[in-house]
Amino acid sequence: MIITLILIIVITILLRYNCLNKENLSDKEYDLYTNVDHYRIGDLVQGLIHHKNYQSNLDLDKDTLIKFPNSIASDYIKNIDSKSLREHTNLNKNKELYLHKISIIKKLLKKYNDPESNNVIVHLRVGDILDHESQDPPNNQQFFDYINNDIKLGRVYEKYVKPIGYYNNIINELKLAKVNKVIIIAGSHVKCPNYKLSSIYINKIKQLFEENGIHVTLRLGLHPDEDLILSANAKKFYGSGGGYSVLLELLNNST
Repeated sequence: MIITLILIIVITILLRYNCLNKENLSDKEYDLYTNVDHYRIGDLVQGLIHHKNYQSNLDLDKDTLIKFPNSIASDYIKNIDSKSLREHTNLNKNKELYLHKISIIKKLLKKYNDPESNNVIVHLRVGDILDHESQDPPNNQQFFDYINNDIKLGRVYEKYVKPIGYYNNIINELKLAKVNKVIIIAGSHVKCPNYKLSSIYINKIKQLFEENGIHVTLRLGLHPDEDLILSANAKKFYGSGGGYSVLLELLNNST
């Protein structure tokens, strides 16, 4: 009887310890700012040059050359003709030119001499769309309704953030391929007052993978060029929404 009571107490303590660990995990908040304010290589490749960059009177290409002279984005601008640079393209609009632009980035990556790897990369689009008031972010309940049940309200973040079902499909695919570790990359090119909702989302996805036996390494708030090189040379890349994520996916598929 005494032994049984002791075992119950020990099990209760262990369960409380595990719960506390999960709570600490879900409450962990990250600084996602990349320190390259409004570095928008995805928009550049799509030809959104006519958009003025944030707090700048310059078009995106000129602003990029001044602010990020040693970046892959600046190299891209220098290696494409002006007409093509400014033509709006994506997979649905002038796909041939869009893929040509991707091929230019691919050629530029050769000088970085980053070998192919067995990494599996998962990109999460977070930052301003979830935590900056200019993007009309959701409150907690709206966000949980969306990621858990795919309930949409026609908000901006729905175009970029993927719901849980999307990652369940990825997990099933990884299990079939016997992949047991991934790298999650995420960052914010906009300085936000905090990244509370973004952090909740990152922790939620991280926990989802781990509960399915997949180890997760986080790479957060690093330079977008570093993540671009890593993703292009990875064994497999899973994107989210937005031009940057599409760029990484196409680079990965073409290497």
